[in-house]
Amino acid sequence: YITFTGNIGEVQDFENILNCAETLKTTKKIKWLIVGDGSKYLWLKNQIQKRNLDTNFILTGNLSTDQIPHILKNSDCLLVVLKKSKIDKFTVPGKLSNYMISKKPIIGMIDGEAYDIIKNSNCGLVCRSGEYKKLSLNIKKVLKFSKSKKLTLGKNGFYFAKKNFDRVKQFKKAIFYLKKIAN
Repeated sequence: YITFTGNIGEVQDFENILNCAETLKTTKKIKWLIVGDGSKYLWLKNQIQKRNLDTNFILTGNLSTDQIPHILKNSDCLLVVLKKSKIDKFTVPGKLSNYMISKKPIIGMIDGEAYDIIKNSNCGLVCRSGEYKKLSLNIKKVLKFSKSKKLTLGKNGFYFAKKNFDRVKQFKKAIFYLKKIAN
């Protein structure tokens, strides 16, 4: 299962997720699990039918937040995508830290800081926004990874998130810099 959780909207690149899914259509092992809702939910549902990808996708709609950890735990890898834009250089989707904490490999099609985080933390495979052919190659690579390799990627993400996204540490760091500025 390649799992995406969250908003299904304009800035998420579902057009290229579908393009990627079409290139992998004959790979029976792959299921795309899309958990969430949003302004493009019906469009996505229609496109899946139109492109004959019904057997490849599972759309759950919104689920309660207490169900998400179970879904992430039972996924093989987690997908984070954003369309190319001016803001993506500075945007790190909140889901990235949640994904990292879940100890699963991350597949990204994203630019900017999020690209760098996935790359530098060695928690998965990443390509630039819009590069759906590279995304499909990365998915094929992850399918071939051993269980041990997938565990290592997941742990790398977990330790990176614990070190860099811990809210208490971030709050203390912000207070430190605010005091420094005030003095």
